Amino acid sequence: GRSVPERGLPLDVGCVVDNVGTLLNIFDALQGKNVTDKFLSVVGEVKAPIMLHVPVGTAITECVAAAEPTIGAYSLILGGPMMGKVLEDQAAIEAAVVTKTTGNIIVLPKDHYLFRRAALPMAAIRHQTRSACIQCRMCTDLCPRYLIGHQIRPNLVMRNLWREERMEDNEEYLRAFGDAANCCDCGVCEMFACPMGLSPRKVNQYIKGQLRSRGIQVPRNMEPQAREFVDQRHTPTDRLVARLGLSQYYGLHAHTCKELHPETVFVPFSQHIGKPAIPVKAAGDHVEKGELLAQAAEGLSANIHASISGVVEEITEKGARIRGRKE
Repeated sequence: GRSVPERGLPLDVGCVVDNVGTLLNIFDALQGKNVTDKFLSVVGEVKAPIMLHVPVGTAITECVAAAEPTIGAYSLILGGPMMGKVLEDQAAIEAAVVTKTTGNIIVLPKDHYLFRRAALPMAAIRHQTRSACIQCRMCTDLCPRYLIGHQIRPNLVMRNLWREERMEDNEEYLRAFGDAANCCDCGVCEMFACPMGLSPRKVNQYIKGQLRSRGIQVPRNMEPQAREFVDQRHTPTDRLVARLGLSQYYGLHAHTCKELHPETVFVPFSQHIGKPAIPVKAAGDHVEKGELLAQAAEGLSANIHASISGVVEEITEKGARIRGRKE
């Protein structure tokens, strides 16, 4: 019953919200075990959905191969279909590795609706918004942040987008677009609410970047009150799945968990918000699983540990490649 403040955290209202993977890592930490492995699922165009338990740094392509994809050419979403990271370029797919935040891999055909939406450039979105937005307010009325009392009205941001590039006065810009700062990028507005298939979320993402570049500070409401209809405007999952073009995969569950033991891993030093960790090992060093690879930088950062035992083949400011020891 408590609304989190605008751009705040549950901790601001006396709560801590964690997912199962984080709670498991907390338990392991109490036993003195560092974060070296990750549970994740692989779903979509695969023989059957599976769970994997893999070292951090395992190639995403190895995870997909373990699930036996049913198509030769595919694109990926790392995470969920609404907010996950889209990977379409083959080089990006081959370079991607499992991090401590990877929880799911969705394998889909390259021409899937979600990839067509993701590839839409801002210039096209601007033209579509100017010509097709009917100011129905559905993007606002179904926005989860609006429903819990935040100052966010995507329909007004969409209404003003056509004149955004010509708006020089920062006060006027704040009045027209300040609401975008409270967008959490959940995607309900563009993936479900908008009857015209427009992209309020992408517009909000763009505007947030513009607010930062202009140095505009948007005031925060620290005590928002949920709107009286908050419980009547939930997004129905079945309908959302259908609109995302994922109905054929919905309701399928993993029944096995498979362990992967890759020969090499690439462990990134930036798997967290804040600054990347600073390497403490060098190429040629032998490391044991759980040993410190890079220490937290000053300020907001986190330690990074070796996920397998072996030899450091390569180390840069971006991460370390480790070749495992043959037993």
